[in-house]
Amino acid sequence: MVDEKPKPAEETAAKKPQRSMGPFDHPWFLPGLLYFFMLWAGYDEFLNPEFDAKHVWFNRTILAVSTIFAVYYTIQNVRDTRRARERAAAQSQAHSQNG
Repeated sequence: MVDEKPKPAEETAAKKPQRSMGPFDHPWFLPGLLYFFMLWAGYDEFLNPEFDAKHVWFNRTILAVSTIFAVYYTIQNVRDTRRARERAAAQSQAHSQNG
């Protein structure tokens, strides 16, 4: 029998094909959509001269919820981008030192 060494997890993960990213998979899609809702609700309540006062609670709710989640997801995406950049820099330094 031939003894085969198990491959490290890095090699198997590196050879795994990645699926293509669609527009809804982009990390900035959700914050962008939330910022759009935030701007729309803010405009509709504060700048629209034909605003119907019976929809105040809806606009204020959408404005508050979309603002909170837009800021949260923006912070998360900035952190993830920085971590990925730092990880890539560390890997390139490790490869340059080994090579």
